[in-house]
Amino acid sequence: MNDLTKEMIQLLDCPCEVFEPMKKDRPIMEAYLAARDEGKRNGFVPVLLVAEENLLENLRWAIQEDEEQPPALEKIRAWRKEQLALPLEDGKEVLDARVEEVLEWVEDEDEEDYWERVTAVDTSPNRPLPKYNPKEDCFSGYWDWGCDRKKTCEIILAKIPVRNPWEIFCWIPMGGWNECPDYTSMMAIFKYWYETYQVAPAVFTSDVLEAYAEKPAQGWTQTAKLAKEQYSFCCDIVDQGVATVDALAALLHQKKIWYFWWD
Repeated sequence: MNDLTKEMIQLLDCPCEVFEPMKKDRPIMEAYLAARDEGKRNGFVPVLLVAEENLLENLRWAIQEDEEQPPALEKIRAWRKEQLALPLEDGKEVLDARVEEVLEWVEDEDEEDYWERVTAVDTSPNRPLPKYNPKEDCFSGYWDWGCDRKKTCEIILAKIPVRNPWEIFCWIPMGGWNECPDYTSMMAIFKYWYETYQVAPAVFTSDVLEAYAEKPAQGWTQTAKLAKEQYSFCCDIVDQGVATVDALAALLHQKKIWYFWWD
């Protein structure tokens, strides 16, 4: 365990397990799923964090402006208690507002019909539903892309002491830069999504967030709605990824693991 991992564990202030880099991630996935079941009984929500400097700086910065020094544990606990007590916005309204922001971002695109073309989804009854492949439904954010994904990064499995999955963002306040929503918006959005999909944030890096949905989207109508919401939440998964919301919908059908990445 390196010093960076040790400091992240100190900031998390909860039971943690560390996984050294490995070529196959099955032990990590099995540990996460087991922790999910345990958490339902014992009142915590598990998350997997990649031990990296940029994520550590994000954790420091949210709590105090000087990210060079780790904040005192008492200050961390007081900050989290304060955040948990704040009222949440309506997650659906937050997503709707982001659609307006996205429309402003795409105005500079060369194609006048960019928004219509990218967000159009074919939900006709005769369209065949994508076949779900469980082997493809797996986390990807914790792989070490610097070594051509031949092994995982060093991973922390943290048992966050919250009852509600969206409250995880008070422990891991990700976001607030570029087009990435701030952590308060993420809390509101994930509360809204939890009510339909029972989804929980699951994997964190400095620019990637993956989530685990117990009730994934079913059928074209629900999947298309979710894909459009995910596009407003994280444009990069379409604009720099699958190219259209229709393609994203095809990937999301019945899928338990959601992937978000911000440039």
